[in-house]
Amino acid sequence: MTYQGHALNSSLERGRQSGVICIDSSYITFTYENDTVALPLDNLEITLGGSGNRLVYFKSLAQPDWVFYSSDSSIINDAHLSHDRACAECIKLIKKKKLVNVSSIFIFLICSAIFFVGAYYCVKEAADLAAQNVPPKYETEVGVKLFKLVTMDKKIIESPELMSSLSQITDPLVNAVENKEHTFIFHLVEDSTLNAFALPGGHVVINSGLLLQADSPEEVAGVLAHEISHVTKRHHIRGLVNQVGIVLVVQTIFGDASALVATISRFGSDLSQLKNSREFEIEADNSGWDLLRRAEINPLGMISFFEKLKGDKSELEEGVESSIGFMSTHPATDDRISALNKRWEHEKDQIRFTEIDIQFEDFKKELRAVLNKE
Repeated sequence: MTYQGHALNSSLERGRQSGVICIDSSYITFTYENDTVALPLDNLEITLGGSGNRLVYFKSLAQPDWVFYSSDSSIINDAHLSHDRACAECIKLIKKKKLVNVSSIFIFLICSAIFFVGAYYCVKEAADLAAQNVPPKYETEVGVKLFKLVTMDKKIIESPELMSSLSQITDPLVNAVENKEHTFIFHLVEDSTLNAFALPGGHVVINSGLLLQADSPEEVAGVLAHEISHVTKRHHIRGLVNQVGIVLVVQTIFGDASALVATISRFGSDLSQLKNSREFEIEADNSGWDLLRRAEINPLGMISFFEKLKGDKSELEEGVESSIGFMSTHPATDDRISALNKRWEHEKDQIRFTEIDIQFEDFKKELRAVLNKE
C-alpha cells in the first residue's frame, strides 16, 4: 500500500520533496520523480509532529540525514510496521499519545462548557446583586427623566375623578407590594393601543385603549400587576447592569455604586430602550400573579388579557413598536398562557379574591366622555 508523503534531506531542492511512501517487510521507501530512497525497518524511529501532532515522521539511525513524513495517519496501521518489534513499540506509544490528546481535548471541552455555564450563572447572580446595590433614589431620578421623555408626544389625561376611580384597582396592588422601596404613581394617557408600561422607580403609564378594551377591572389589574413587578424586580436596572460589564458589577457588589450610578445617568433616555428579556417577562408574569393573590384580586384577569392580546394581534403590533410596556418584547404566547393556566389549576382551591369595588362600565363611559371633550 502506498501513502502520500514528503522527505527532508539537504540534497533535495529547498531541502524538501513530495512523493510516495511505500512499506514492505524490510524497508520503508520514498519515491519521488525517478529516484527512490529506502530506510530499513530495523531501528526505525516513528514519532508524531507538526501542528496538532497530525504528521507521522520516520527516521532511521542507519541514514539519519533522511526523514520521511506523511499526513495520512492510517500509515501507522500498516501491517508491515506492526510485524517489526521496534516499530510496533513506537506505534503503541503513538496511539497512546493520540488517545491522551483526544482525552485532553474532550476534558478541555467539558471543562470549558462547565466554566462558561458556571460563569453565565455567576455573572447573572452578580449582576442581580449589583442591581440591588443601586439606591432606589437613583431609579426614581431616572424614572422621572424617562417619564418626561416617553410622554413627550402623549396627551396625559388630567382627571381627578378618573384617577380616584382607577385607585380602586391600583390601591390594593400597591398595598400588597412587599418591598416598599418604590413609590408608585399612575398616569393615564390618550392612546388607543392596548398597552401599559412601567419606568424605573415606579411611574406607570396606562393607555386609554387598554382601559376601554378591557372587559373587567381584573384584566386591568393583571396588566398593572405585571408592570409593578418589573419595578419591584428592578428589571430595568438589572437589564442595564447586564450590559455595562463585569467590572462595574464587581465594584457595585463591594459597595461602590458611584460608577454604575454615573453610567445610569449617562444612559439617560437610552434606558427606555432596554427591552425586557424573556426571563424578565416570565418573572414578571409569576411575580404579578403572586401580587394579585396577595391583593385578593382574581388572577384569571391576567390570563384573559393575554388571550385578548393574542386574539387582537394587529392592534398589539401597532402599539408595541414605540413602547416599552406590558407586551413590548414578547407578545402573549400559548406557552405563557399555558403556564399561568397550570398555576390556576394547581392553586385555585387556595385562591381567595373579592370583586374590585368599581363600576367598570361607568368608569369607561366617563373615560370616553373625557376623551371626547379633549
